[in-house]
Amino acid sequence: MKRLLVRVNGVIRKRLFTQRSFIRLLFDLDVLASATGQLCNWGTIHQRLIVHRYIRHETKILEIGTGAHAIVAIFVKKHFPDVSILATDILPEQIYLAKKTVDKNQVSVACTVADMFGGIAGKFDLILFYPPAIPSHELEELGCKLESYPGLGSRRGWSSDGGSDGLDVIRAFLDGVRGHLEAQGLAMVSVNPIQCDVARFKKLCQNAGLLIKRIHRLPVIMNTYVLYSQAVPGHESRPDCARPDNWYFRSPKAFLGPAENVNPFWRSYFFQEYFLRSGRGFPPSSCHIFLSCL
Repeated sequence: MKRLLVRVNGVIRKRLFTQRSFIRLLFDLDVLASATGQLCNWGTIHQRLIVHRYIRHETKILEIGTGAHAIVAIFVKKHFPDVSILATDILPEQIYLAKKTVDKNQVSVACTVADMFGGIAGKFDLILFYPPAIPSHELEELGCKLESYPGLGSRRGWSSDGGSDGLDVIRAFLDGVRGHLEAQGLAMVSVNPIQCDVARFKKLCQNAGLLIKRIHRLPVIMNTYVLYSQAVPGHESRPDCARPDNWYFRSPKAFLGPAENVNPFWRSYFFQEYFLRSGRGFPPSSCHIFLSCL
């Protein structure tokens, strides 16, 4: 079964994640014509499906590790024009391309080079991060070569290498995020459950003085954690605190009924227009079901 899942994942990444038309369909944006290779990943897709739940009027957002295409930042700005977004990346070449992609999509997203929270001033209502979490030795076994940048050091793939145990970058983020969150601010972190399971991630959060408000799960593929600071009262009293988003275990009846009663997973932004216009509670075809599971 595991081998089958790996093969399916590889096919999806090769056939879909490298296609500009797929990015246009799912994120409603255009990447640069010169863009090659994998244009998105499971983390950006998962955040795209749930980020709208945590955006309010004039939300201040920071996205760390935005990548060459700033996909999540541009998507959010296009659909929530009144928010302010700062997108950062540790590599100057990534920010150079991200700025070009922002201009191509005619949105206002500030892009700057930053190593985690270094040089970032102010506090934010929402901080997004999809950290590299593969141990260096595993990447070495896969044949990944060291990539060196002046002043930054070397890694075996800057978007993948999470250090000796795969958690170095996650620890650095959790240790620094509290100082950059507003009083009721939230941080959204997407992590592959194979690299770091829930129990291990909870322990890391405890050590950093953070609590988990909610866990959104994409089975086997991705867990996205919504975090807040222990020092801020009020969050823990909310009914959805640390409640997993187990949409895949629910009864089929949960998908029926008026649009406002539809299971939250199906109410991702990708389906909202269909639901609101038709009043139906289930996607119209198997194609929609397949895309929703991405």
